[in-house]
Amino acid sequence: GVTAGWTAVQTIRRKFPDVFLHFHRAGHGAYTRPENAFGYSVPILTKFGRLAGSSGIHTGTAGIGKMKGDVREDITAVHSAFDKKSQGFFYEQDWKGMKPCAPIASGGLNPTKLARLIDAFGSTDFITTMGAGCHSHPDGTRAGAMALVQACEAWQKKKTIAQYAKTRPELAKAIERFGD
Repeated sequence: GVTAGWTAVQTIRRKFPDVFLHFHRAGHGAYTRPENAFGYSVPILTKFGRLAGSSGIHTGTAGIGKMKGDVREDITAVHSAFDKKSQGFFYEQDWKGMKPCAPIASGGLNPTKLARLIDAFGSTDFITTMGAGCHSHPDGTRAGAMALVQACEAWQKKKTIAQYAKTRPELAKAIERFGD
């Protein structure tokens, strides 16, 4: 994404129209840092990524993960990526049928933080890449993946993860490992 440049993203999209094109925003701080008077915000970066043809773009963790960022900007970026019409800081953006781009959240996330992330984003329509939040489960990667699914099920059933974990050992061990 950011390091390859917009032209590279567009070229790959045109050559491979049916491939999921992950837009990683590594290096975005050079543009999006608030103290940079000549930069732009994360929602604008997200819009550029969507316009270039990205299938998914990192939008931040809305203050829930370890990545620093403005909560309001991250949530606006999520909606800029996915919605048919998204409300920006100053005006509404109508995408006029342009393909949506999946918001991606990663960095310091684990099953105990999933419900807060869903609530902040207002939807389960996003991708999360919880590397350590899955692979560092005491019983291994499979149990970590199961705990993530169980945390999502708990949210869908309007239960706390503590309640849901009473009959789900994978989620219980994730809570023990990461805290609640």
